[in-house]
Amino acid sequence: MEISNIQDQTGNGKRARKSKEEIPRFPNSPDFFGDKHDYTLTSQKGLFRSIKKVPGLSEYRIEVNSDLTKNPAKNQELRQTLNQLIAKFPSSPDLHALKAIQSYQDVQQSGLGDQKFSIIESIVLSLGRAINTHAYSLNNLFWFLKIFQHYLELLKNRLFKGYPIRVKSYADAKRQVAVLQIQISKSIKEFEILNTKYEKTSFYSESISTDEIIEAYHAIRKGNQKLPVGKFQRPAIIVQIIHLKINFILSRFPMFSAIVQQNLEATRDIIHRDVYLQNGMIRLNQLLNEYYLIKATAEIAQQNQHLAEVIRKCKENVSYLQENQTLSKEFEYDPLLKFAILTLEVWKSPFAMDYKKTMLSQARTRLFKIINRSYNQIAIRQANRYFSAFDEHCNPDMGTNPHVFRTPSRDLYDED
Repeated sequence: MEISNIQDQTGNGKRARKSKEEIPRFPNSPDFFGDKHDYTLTSQKGLFRSIKKVPGLSEYRIEVNSDLTKNPAKNQELRQTLNQLIAKFPSSPDLHALKAIQSYQDVQQSGLGDQKFSIIESIVLSLGRAINTHAYSLNNLFWFLKIFQHYLELLKNRLFKGYPIRVKSYADAKRQVAVLQIQISKSIKEFEILNTKYEKTSFYSESISTDEIIEAYHAIRKGNQKLPVGKFQRPAIIVQIIHLKINFILSRFPMFSAIVQQNLEATRDIIHRDVYLQNGMIRLNQLLNEYYLIKATAEIAQQNQHLAEVIRKCKENVSYLQENQTLSKEFEYDPLLKFAILTLEVWKSPFAMDYKKTMLSQARTRLFKIINRSYNQIAIRQANRYFSAFDEHCNPDMGTNPHVFRTPSRDLYDED
């Protein structure tokens, strides 16, 4: 995406549009990517030319992550080099990711005016498709979250300015953008921690392959947590931790549901309680965030139907816990905390009072398990916060029309 080309499209970048263009897509499902979800090779003419080995990209990655505004000549050279490499290797997701990041830096320096939205959207699509093709190194993911946050802000501004939207009502679209902005802010904070910890390792620049994931899970199952696995000989336990964190964050965004599902299927044949709980945690988080987006619409029947599905999955995850086990890991206490979130949601919904009371009783019992059997202070604090929320908002004496409190229950799940 050349800046010169962008300027050709917009003239001097200051000309006002005569009419407002329709917003053609919305980032609440895999349909956001259109017909092309990824850069997977297809059986087409010239296929064997496109599967040549891509040269090392570390030099270009360092340049892309630097401040390109200080050296325009170097930036121009880098832009041309990446364009040439993509022409030679059109199916390399990492090349498309680097080009998208470089293009974003170009856009940040330009005065594109009203054209900026469509250009940023195309960058989000390109980088998102790279992630859908397993190019989800920590570097690529952090840049995606940063650019996607910018895109959501531009999208929100367009909605408030009355740009026509094809797939949503204005009210639903505005509320769903607000939900996505909450999730993107939370994800960026979590990725900043990951980047700080692993920026000097291969995880920062190299994605985790499916074979590496499977090898790591099998090693851990046999008790070999520190066994080097995969092409880069990375410790199995670290591969698992980062794999879980990446998928947990991606599961917040329905447009990545396909790649998350692929990653879950890669380990579904490993028969182990921890794997069931880990995969269950990601799938539950995916369903819960889909519920938040549905909740932002006026589709009441769909909200209640999806809430029932989330509750069913949460109960399934709880069933994998042993009766008296210590709850030391996130995936062990996660379903118990999520059940508390869902209990608060049920009390705000038109379910029968007997059902609400049953959920409340079960939620209290499960929170006591965290307090009594977990050494994780964050989990214990969260459990206590839910007890306080129950006391305030889940009073059976409220009758059939319980008070609907303003604080979203998802905010209660945020760490201090």
